[in-house]
Amino acid sequence: MKENNLINKTAYFHLPGLFEFYELYRLFLALFYEHREYFYNWCEIGSIYGAPADCLWGGGRTSFGAENPEEVLALLRRYGISGRLTFSNSLLQKNTCRVQNVMPFVHYLLKIKVCKMVLSFIQICC
Repeated sequence: MKENNLINKTAYFHLPGLFEFYELYRLFLALFYEHREYFYNWCEIGSIYGAPADCLWGGGRTSFGAENPEEVLALLRRYGISGRLTFSNSLLQKNTCRVQNVMPFVHYLLKIKVCKMVLSFIQICC
């Protein structure tokens, strides 16, 4: 492999715990982006993924992150990182979202027009 091909290679890491590890990411992201000299130049953060606490769409994972979604989104936007919601519960049925404390979060995402996936999710669940 030629040397110049290695220069443009980047490894993108997709980190778990969007809500659970908010305090950790708040400190780590500041360090990562303000002191890039501490990290290899070939690594980047591709996204941070997860679901809010007690979220039915999480597929049975235990989720302890009760952070405010607006603060989580603001942190991601500050550093230009993609936030990925984990939709992995294949047992979701029509109207199951109304039972959980999910709808306020989904409506917030719709209000700020985060993604088209949320629109699809609402049509399936509600």
